[in-house]
Amino acid sequence: MAVYLPFAKWILVTSLVVLSVVKFMYVIFYFMHLRWDKPFCTILFFIGLILATGTVWALLAIFGAEASKPLPV
Repeated sequence: MAVYLPFAKWILVTSLVVLSVVKFMYVIFYFMHLRWDKPFCTILFFIGLILATGTVWALLAIFGAEASKPLPV
């Protein structure tokens, strides 16, 4: 519904990303019980999350559309 509102594209994308991050944080801290766990477990979770995010970005950079163009002859 928000996509059809007459706002600039960057405002819509920014607001949807912020809402997504807030929902993600709520789910991991409340439903995954990280709020009541030891801080060490929370740190381990975020280290894994950062490693996974870095891996995804690296794979996107390696196999992205720009990298898969044929070489000029």
